[in-house]
Amino acid sequence: MVGKTKGVLIEGRRDKSSGLLLGLTTNYIPVLVDGDDCLINKRILCRITGALDHRGVAGEIVNGITKDLHDDGRNST
Repeated sequence: MVGKTKGVLIEGRRDKSSGLLLGLTTNYIPVLVDGDDCLINKRILCRITGALDHRGVAGEIVNGITKDLHDDGRNST
């Protein structure tokens, strides 16, 4: 899995021990990434950079936000 790019949904909380953003892949694999709180509740693309002990994998953001989960697809303009 290391080196692969995966879509990750960033959850509404940070990892308690590291302070990193916590997200899940579509296979429910936990991913820890460094990023701003503005990414919470958004889908992003991450490159998996390594395995962590029992907490999942480490990743780095590669292409920003792919979908805002609060956006229902309708434009107000």
